[in-house]
Amino acid sequence: MAEDLLPPEIACLIPHPRRAPGYGPSAVAYVKFVAPWQGRRWYVTLFDPEDGWCWTKYVGPEGPALMGVHVATLQGLRGPNGECVRRDPSFTQLPLAQCEPDAVPTIVRGEERL
Repeated sequence: MAEDLLPPEIACLIPHPRRAPGYGPSAVAYVKFVAPWQGRRWYVTLFDPEDGWCWTKYVGPEGPALMGVHVATLQGLRGPNGECVRRDPSFTQLPLAQCEPDAVPTIVRGEERL
């Protein structure tokens, strides 16, 4: 269930895409998800609770990207020993430009990089 990775008390803090500026210079990352077995990170800037889509800055082996990803897709990813994608509880709200600033993203659609 999506609530396991993004519980309601955290999801409600992330702006809805229809009510936020999006990926522009003022974008803020509210949550960080990690897949530790692959070095993948997703910095969530927007979340639509109606359909479960997150808009993220993705940083991983393929390179950085701005992409949308469904929370259920992240929850379904498993590492070689059964590891799950997890939310980084130590991450605090940060301007997106400061989240791994050397990783300059390209634009990607949907979940192509997963």
